[in-house]
Amino acid sequence: RRQLVSSSKDGLVKVWDLETQSCVQTLVGHKGEVTAMHVSKDQSRLVTACMDNLLRLWIIPGTEAAAETTATEATPSVNSTDIRLLGAVPRQNSERVTTLRYDPSGSLLGCQTNDKMIQFFRVHTAEEVQKKLRRKKKRQREKLATKEEVTDGESGNAVDQPTEAESSELDASNEVSYLYTLRCGGKARSLAFGSARGTFAEKKFTFQVVVALSNNSIELHEVKYDKEGIESSRVSAVELPGHRSDIRSLAISADDTLLASTSNTSLKIWNARTGACIRSLESG
Repeated sequence: RRQLVSSSKDGLVKVWDLETQSCVQTLVGHKGEVTAMHVSKDQSRLVTACMDNLLRLWIIPGTEAAAETTATEATPSVNSTDIRLLGAVPRQNSERVTTLRYDPSGSLLGCQTNDKMIQFFRVHTAEEVQKKLRRKKKRQREKLATKEEVTDGESGNAVDQPTEAESSELDASNEVSYLYTLRCGGKARSLAFGSARGTFAEKKFTFQVVVALSNNSIELHEVKYDKEGIESSRVSAVELPGHRSDIRSLAISADDTLLASTSNTSLKIWNARTGACIRSLESG
């Protein structure tokens, strides 16, 4: 069925049936206004952000990826058609989230906040998640065996340990993990993922992201991940010489060759014939 998801300042996320034009589900648990959300390309995940420092990950039923998750869960949802909470992943700051965006490959999640920072999270594949869960189960069994040996040798009183089902239960931290924070040249207003090369499994992954800034400029950044670590660089930028705020006044020279324009931050001198900016003076 065709559905629409909406969020609002009341902290609720609502799911709408487009055929009946009615609300079929309300997602609760957010602390304050829901400021951003996005659906993954395969439509198996919904990620939301509110006024706290957590990203909440939700399972959307009806896809193969969602079915695999349900099979992994220790306590599956009663109603398999409902969107349900998988868990929460902490962000690196508490600034207001303005944009959430999955990349086209589904390997990355971008989180843009109301400052110069963009945080990136790695989205693990189903195989990587299963591998994590198997390692977790193995560690839990080893810990339980060690505890049992100690208690048998001393008092004989068993220590409560998580069950195997509990230890293997899937949560958001198994699927999404923090990767990197990119610092831009100004406050970020929007972002879009560009091309990507390689895979995380090969420990050689490169992706590009385009960021529009509040100062009317656009930056293209490239992030490289390999065995040595992760680093980013600004590949190029579109920085027009125009004013970064409203123009307040204009004046032209007596011979019509020069034009002066002012804003609340700068004074610019222009060649009236070619349109080129000759000089910029900061003002305030």
